[in-house]
Amino acid sequence: FKWYDSNPAGSVVILNKESRAIKNVKASIFIKEFMDAPKVFAQIPSLAKGESREVPVQALLADRVLGVTESTKVAAEIEVSYELGDGTLKAMRVETIRILDRNAMTWSDDRRAASFVTARDPVLLSLAKNVAGSVRESGGTGSDLDLRIAMGMYQALGIYGMKYVIDPASSYADFSQKETAVDFLQFPRQTLQYKSGDCDDLTILYTALLESVGIETAFVTVPGHILAAVALPITPDEAERTFSRLDRYIVDGGKVFIPVEVTIFGKGFNAAWAEGARQWRLAGTAARLIPVREAWKTYEAVGLREEAPSLSYPPVRTVVASYKTELDRFISDELVPQVARLQEEIKRSGASSRNLNRLGVLYARYGKYPE
Repeated sequence: FKWYDSNPAGSVVILNKESRAIKNVKASIFIKEFMDAPKVFAQIPSLAKGESREVPVQALLADRVLGVTESTKVAAEIEVSYELGDGTLKAMRVETIRILDRNAMTWSDDRRAASFVTARDPVLLSLAKNVAGSVRESGGTGSDLDLRIAMGMYQALGIYGMKYVIDPASSYADFSQKETAVDFLQFPRQTLQYKSGDCDDLTILYTALLESVGIETAFVTVPGHILAAVALPITPDEAERTFSRLDRYIVDGGKVFIPVEVTIFGKGFNAAWAEGARQWRLAGTAARLIPVREAWKTYEAVGLREEAPSLSYPPVRTVVASYKTELDRFISDELVPQVARLQEEIKRSGASSRNLNRLGVLYARYGKYPE
């Protein structure tokens, strides 16, 4: 809703029907229910007799518009003042406009979904900081802390019981293909409360949780589907040296992202990463990466003021145990093929000290000190 302060919600045609030119034309709009004061959206130095001008309408809506849970009709007062000779005249029109509910969005610009990524919502902070702190304290080697927190967060949502449920009346697959169709997107706190959502709802929830603890994220769109991506604080060169498979991450703008499929929480983070990478590869040039922080510059996140729902999150020890199991699986998947390649080189080189040291460094990176 903040977007309309500097972008058009519609347009108005101002036509001079006076017998001569008019000057200092000003147009304003006021929606009593959802604006604190009228907003001047047009200032025209002069209009000749019979001349018309189409101007975009901008409106600074108050955050009480977020209380709209069912679309409603309201009156919009559009006033035009102008100078004619030595006097100032005014003309007013009252138009009926429809205000859609707070969960409504069209997919004409996928960046709009960033408005729903409410990373500062206390409901999310409670879960996100708890998980991030537990992962940090439990330690782990062989991967960056941001990756391990993303892993722990994913496991926590699976334990929490998050489910993927397609809304047949409002699915991303259908609505993303129709730019004017109005979709229903859940705020993250709603998804936590319902314990279910469509792919867009789950992507928004997962990115919001990670952004709330300072981890940069992105939306990944492929034909008919949306998923999440997690930024890693490493360079593309470091990623090439670190990961055994180069087709499992995305490089964009010099940053490294890993795509994560958010609809299979029950299968674990590693499976979600593999599936996300597969979908990115299959989509080819049709795939798009949308960094959330860049999208926020145009579509700011909103804040719901209503009382937070009372939610019960999974015990820390359960989350940590699941995270450690998934971390071990990740280390095994990464370590085994890299060890096999190095051992083959050691055989060919006659156990050169250089390759033996490389193998030792590899084992140490993943905490395998006895090896």
